[in-house]
Amino acid sequence: MAKWGEGDERWIVSERQDGQNINGWHWQEKCVLPYFRERIASELVGLKPSESECLAAAATPTITDLKELTGEASLTIRKGNKKFAYYDVTIVLNWKGKKQKPTPSTSEENKDDDDDDLVQGTIKITEFAEGNDEDDYTFAVTVEGKGNDRVKRAMATLKKDIFDRLGEFLNTMKKQLCS
Repeated sequence: MAKWGEGDERWIVSERQDGQNINGWHWQEKCVLPYFRERIASELVGLKPSESECLAAAATPTITDLKELTGEASLTIRKGNKKFAYYDVTIVLNWKGKKQKPTPSTSEENKDDDDDDLVQGTIKITEFAEGNDEDDYTFAVTVEGKGNDRVKRAMATLKKDIFDRLGEFLNTMKKQLCS
C-alpha cells in the first residue's frame, strides 16, 4: 500500500472543487425519456379493439396518438460497464373512432360527417415503473360525452394488448440499452 502522496498519479483520484465525475468512472446517468416517447408511440398508436368488440360497441375506435408521457426514464451506468434502466412514467393516449350507423341513410343531410358520430377519449396508465408488476399499473379509460359506455368498454379490452406490447418494448429496451 502506498503512503499518502506516493504512487502512480494515474491511479490517484484527486478531490475536485467542481465535483466532476472523471471519465464516468463512478456513475453516469443518461435520460432516455425521448427514446421511451418514440418507442411507446410506435408500439401503441394504431392499436384497436378486436372486431367483435367493435361490433358490440357499434363503433371503430383506434388509439391515435401519445398525448403525454411524463415522469422519469434513465439509463444508469456504474463503473463504466454495469448498466441499469430505471423508469417511472405516466402514459396518456388519445383514442377516437366513429359510431357505426345501424342502417345506411339515403337522405342528403346525413351524408356529411356528423360530430355526433365521433367518439373520443383517453387511456391513462400510471405507476408504469421498474419495480412494479402489471397488477400495480393503473389503467383508466375515459370517454367524452354520454351514452358511449359500450365504446369505453371496448377500449378497456385493450388493457392486455397494451401491457403485452409494453412488456415486449421493455424487453427490447433492456437488450438494446443495457447490453
